[in-house]
Amino acid sequence: MDLLKTIERMERDVGLVFKRSNVHRDLSAAGELRRPQRGKLFLTKDWHNSYPWQVLRIAVHTYLSIAANVSGRHFSWSDSKDRMEYSPLGERLLLCVDLYRYEQEMLIRDIRDSLRSAAFVESAHFLLFQELLVQQADAIKGVKEYLYLERHRFTREDADALQERLEEAVRALRGASAQKHNKALYDEAYHAAESIEDYLKGLRGAHPQLEAFAFEICLDTPEGNELAASPLVKRARYQLSSEFPENFLEALKQAAAFVGYLKKFGSAEIKGHLIKLSATAWGEPRCTLLLLGPEVKQLLASGTTQASQLSLIWADFMLGPLGALEGRLGRTMQAPGIRLLSNGEWWLSQKNSSAWKALQDFVDHVFVKELPFMRLRLPRGRRAWSKGRRPDR
Repeated sequence: MDLLKTIERMERDVGLVFKRSNVHRDLSAAGELRRPQRGKLFLTKDWHNSYPWQVLRIAVHTYLSIAANVSGRHFSWSDSKDRMEYSPLGERLLLCVDLYRYEQEMLIRDIRDSLRSAAFVESAHFLLFQELLVQQADAIKGVKEYLYLERHRFTREDADALQERLEEAVRALRGASAQKHNKALYDEAYHAAESIEDYLKGLRGAHPQLEAFAFEICLDTPEGNELAASPLVKRARYQLSSEFPENFLEALKQAAAFVGYLKKFGSAEIKGHLIKLSATAWGEPRCTLLLLGPEVKQLLASGTTQASQLSLIWADFMLGPLGALEGRLGRTMQAPGIRLLSNGEWWLSQKNSSAWKALQDFVDHVFVKELPFMRLRLPRGRRAWSKGRRPDR
């Protein structure tokens, strides 16, 4: 079996890309905070959103899954070259360790608190990565060593220790505790996919023609941050800035309430909706909404102002009657916190299977795809998505 081809196939399957870079030892002084230079990891456009902390967790899960299914040494010592050698999988795991250290250094130095609010349930793969490989890397480097493994001069003992920790992680992944932990994530992904697919099938069967569009609600934007200086907006922003997870649950309730507000005051009939709760790169709440109805795209246009009905109704919903009296915060504004998604509009007839498949693919990417790897840590019995009532046949 060609290990590199196996790795690259698995990376393609999950939408993960690894790019190798040259390590320049003279780029910075020891201990200076910078991104690791060994390589880069990122997710393809198949992912609706991707952030560094998300990429790292998906990469670790993928690479340890490969290690569990491909035997052989991934860290070894070469007497002839007098250095540690690593397989393509070992190389990627070393990069993951460095990226994890970079993430933690950012949190410690308060440079970019990417996990400021949100907390996640991660797969057993990532937990074992932290417990075994990361701790072993810290032991190898020591407190006065370089920040990243890419600049470390490994010894024979280092190679043996890394290989032993990797084998220990693989054994633990096969154990009952890890399998039970991962099964909970897999089951949640399966039931979410089944429930949402059943809901969309019900809408398709009940309505001969539908329109749909997707948008995001998130106040963690440059416009939202600038507008937050206004006392009127501070009242609205406060609802999304309390401690986790209450702020996320409030955001989900607020998004559902906004759908009800649209049904009451919008010109288009809304027959169905889906809402997905997630986190921004800065760990603040983000809700992705999908609306479906016979002429629901009327909400994206207005005959009297440059702003859409969606923006105007959102302004009223967030700011209330006082907001309508406040110049740029009133009914002529493009409401901050609303963002339409590119390629996020669909025309759906019962017979147009390709259009419904495109919508289903979007929903899978937004609602389901990350669940086997990680999910928001919400109170027991709470899920990070919601849907409308099933239509009557």
